[in-house]
Amino acid sequence: MSTNTLIELHLVVITQDDALTEALRQQFAATRQAAFQITRVPNVSVARAFLATHQVDALLLDLDLENTHKLDGLITLRSQAVNAPIVVFAPTQDADLALAAVRAGAQDFLTRTQLMLSDSALRVLYAVERYALSSQSHLHAEQLQFSEARFRLMINENADGIVVVNQAGVIRFANPAAENLFGVPRQELVGTLFMAPLQQPNSPLVELTRGQEKIFAQQRMVETVWNRENVWIVTLRDITAERLAQEQLAATQVAQEHHRRVAQALADSAAALNSTLSYEQVLDRILENIERVAPHDAASIFLIDGAKARYVRGVGFDKRGLAQWLGETRFDIAFLDHLREMRETQRAVVIPETHKDSRWRQLGMEWIRSYVGAPLRVRDEVIGFLNVDSETPNFFSASHAVDLQAFADQAATALENARLHAQVARRAERLAEMYDLARELAMQRDSEMMWTLLVERAIQILDTSSGGLLLYAPETNEIVVREIQGAPSVPIGARIELGVGTVGRAALLREPALVNDYAAWEFRQDAFVKAQVTAALSVPMLYGAELVGVLSVHQVSDATKRFTQDDAKLLMMLAAQAAALLRNTRLRQEAEKRAQQLALVYDAGLTLNRVLEPRVQLDFLSRIAMRSVRANMAVFYRFDPEAQALELDLALGYQERGATFKYRDHVPLSATPSIEAWVARERMPALIQDVAQDARFARSPETLGSGIWVPVEHDDILLGVLAIASAQTYFFTPDDERLLVLFASQAAVAMENARLYQSVLRENERRNVLHRASQEVVSAGLDAERVYAAIHQAVSQLMPCEAIALAVVDEDSAQIRLPYMYDRGGRQPVTALAKSQGLSGRIIDTGAALNIGHLAQSNVPSVNFGYPVQVVSVLGVPLRYGSEIIGALLAESYEENAYDDADRVRLEMLAAYAAAALMNARGYENLRRALRQPAATD
Repeated sequence: MSTNTLIELHLVVITQDDALTEALRQQFAATRQAAFQITRVPNVSVARAFLATHQVDALLLDLDLENTHKLDGLITLRSQAVNAPIVVFAPTQDADLALAAVRAGAQDFLTRTQLMLSDSALRVLYAVERYALSSQSHLHAEQLQFSEARFRLMINENADGIVVVNQAGVIRFANPAAENLFGVPRQELVGTLFMAPLQQPNSPLVELTRGQEKIFAQQRMVETVWNRENVWIVTLRDITAERLAQEQLAATQVAQEHHRRVAQALADSAAALNSTLSYEQVLDRILENIERVAPHDAASIFLIDGAKARYVRGVGFDKRGLAQWLGETRFDIAFLDHLREMRETQRAVVIPETHKDSRWRQLGMEWIRSYVGAPLRVRDEVIGFLNVDSETPNFFSASHAVDLQAFADQAATALENARLHAQVARRAERLAEMYDLARELAMQRDSEMMWTLLVERAIQILDTSSGGLLLYAPETNEIVVREIQGAPSVPIGARIELGVGTVGRAALLREPALVNDYAAWEFRQDAFVKAQVTAALSVPMLYGAELVGVLSVHQVSDATKRFTQDDAKLLMMLAAQAAALLRNTRLRQEAEKRAQQLALVYDAGLTLNRVLEPRVQLDFLSRIAMRSVRANMAVFYRFDPEAQALELDLALGYQERGATFKYRDHVPLSATPSIEAWVARERMPALIQDVAQDARFARSPETLGSGIWVPVEHDDILLGVLAIASAQTYFFTPDDERLLVLFASQAAVAMENARLYQSVLRENERRNVLHRASQEVVSAGLDAERVYAAIHQAVSQLMPCEAIALAVVDEDSAQIRLPYMYDRGGRQPVTALAKSQGLSGRIIDTGAALNIGHLAQSNVPSVNFGYPVQVVSVLGVPLRYGSEIIGALLAESYEENAYDDADRVRLEMLAAYAAAALMNARGYENLRRALRQPAATD
């Protein structure tokens, strides 16, 4: 409002009081803020008529009009929609009336007193201004309501989805198009969160969900105020169909480019894979070309071995330290679901996110986040798997699986071609090796060398780790180990029953036994399982229909090695050749052995006839027997008929005879168990192929495997037992037994001849000794002591004589004098005893010789003199001089059964000389005694 120009206001006063009106004119004229033109009308009806024709700026209404109730006039004027402010006044202050007037539309309430005040004009002026502002505000509100109504109509009719979203992301309004866009009624949509990003209001494209459907929309956002709240008006245009069309077009273009690239890659890969027939090179080229089909962080090739898969090639594992572990591990296909699925369905498998797929097992390789694999198929058979790994989750898709399968089919074909080529080349190489081996075997004359060479070459030709050769033993219907190279370590000579293990099955069925999972095989041998044999192939060695043996090869600690039917055919060819050669060699060796044995028997007979020393004969004969049957031990037990026991006479092949045979130096004939005693009792030879299994054999500290025991007899008289032995079981044959019986017969004859010869020699020697002793006794002179000493010396030369007693009869005293006794205590004092007392008394009384083998057990009364320990053996003979018995001569020993009948004869002959010498000495002593007595006088 300008300070130079007054506001002109037309004020209508509705009252019946002229004085009041005049007072107001004067008062309002004095105001400086406005120029008032005042018109008075007496009542509301006149006022209404006046207002219909005049423009007024304000109304001043008296509430105390006649015929008008309080606020009726105000209400009437307001209902007419008077376009001017109304100020009411009353005679007095009435707060309730004032409040009611303002509520009815009055701009202000004054009393008559307040109206007469100087500021009343200003209060009217203020009312005019307030009314003007209020009217303008109402106008703006009406315009805004119209604009909003028009806006709402435009939004509701819009084909694009429009939502109003507040700062918290809550939808405040949604048009029908939005309802269709989201697939949710507007009532449900309002109040929910808006899912599109509000932080990027200019994002041209957003992705929404409509139930299970994914839709795309162009988004435009405008920030504004809606119902006094800061909001975004979001416009969403559905471009899903357009988007899908674009994506489909792009996908088609990408697929075409991908197919072109993959086709080129497959063509190049096929050329590379088919450019070589080396199996190893094919594996390398598969891994070199797979990158063009399926980009990856690691790739591998697994081949199938039965129920397991083995890693043969890979890239990307060395840097992670996994290559060696993969190469040493065999994976159970049933355990790895993705491999099992590929094997069963023969289709590729893709696992976009390995950490979320139940088919995937980490196996310590958590870095693999995405996987695709394809089976390697050859003639509807899965031979392996091609595996591709990525560190990126969801890296591989179904298209990778399709491309990889096409590449895997090419790779499988290349691998099969390389395998077949290698198989043909290997077969040719093996046939050449077979030819060379046949020539080598034909040149061998030693069967053991042939066995060694045969097993060695079988292992080499079949490229395996170990093998063995077993020969068939028809006498026990078993197969015997003759050659083993590599594990398991089976002792040579071990015997295996038919039907046990691959060797037993091959021998029993007369056909190859092929096992590629030995630990799970029902006929497995525990020793082979402990030795970690994984595969085994055994074939029978047949000569016509005759089983010669079994040739076997094994693979240890390598589950990747698998024998094939081609391997079995090849080994059968080798076994057939070997069977013929072995049989011919065996026949030749048996003939040579028989000739050699007969020559040895002949030479032994000639030698034994020239050697008459028993000990030398036994040693020579035992060595010849050992040599003839290739034994490494021999013993001879001499039979003692008096003791009824076998005494060890000879042991060959043992380092410590005493320690080895101490417990068997003396074997009673009744001993059990004892094979020596059994042979002596039964007078029958015994061939024991495995002494550990024979109850007749007494356990011994030496290592014996087999042996032959035969009795040595002459004219049905047992002389002893001859035995040969070997550390190997089943080492000897019945032919060896027959040969040893022949040697035993020769030994018996030789021993008897030697015994007779030695007996003659001993008898001659004893006669010479007796002659010398007799001469010494006779030449002892007439001195009794010298005669006693000469008799003692002579007896000691003839027989064992640890003690001696010389007894003579004293006729004068009727006693027996013992002038000479000698034992371990030395010379004993001269003593006497009654004529019939003691051993000497019995000999003198009976006149018969006395031979006692064990004095304490004989019940013969005796008298012990001298040494406190009584003698054991006694040989006594009477001293005869003519027909008279003058005493007795007793030879005594502390050993049991020290004297035999030959000793008795020799002692009786010596006693005759001794009696003559004693009589001469007695006569000389009597003469001397008579000469010392004084002469008798009358």
